[in-house]
Amino acid sequence: MGDEIAQLQILIDAILAEMVRLQESQRKLGIPVTISKKIMDRVVEVQRQVDILVAKNKGYDKSAKLETEKRRIKSST
Repeated sequence: MGDEIAQLQILIDAILAEMVRLQESQRKLGIPVTISKKIMDRVVEVQRQVDILVAKNKGYDKSAKLETEKRRIKSST
């Protein structure tokens, strides 16, 4: 899961960097800088996916820690 999150974050960062680059180009040309609803909807969708993966990853980490602790307790008794 951590790899998926990292990959999504890399994509988000690349998209945001490209958006900034394009906005700067538009400003230089005197074109109003706006972000379309379609792009913003996609950004929100990707951010939700990242949030879901982060939550799942935290849950997995907690589960793994509990399982390790359970094994440790069983082996010490």
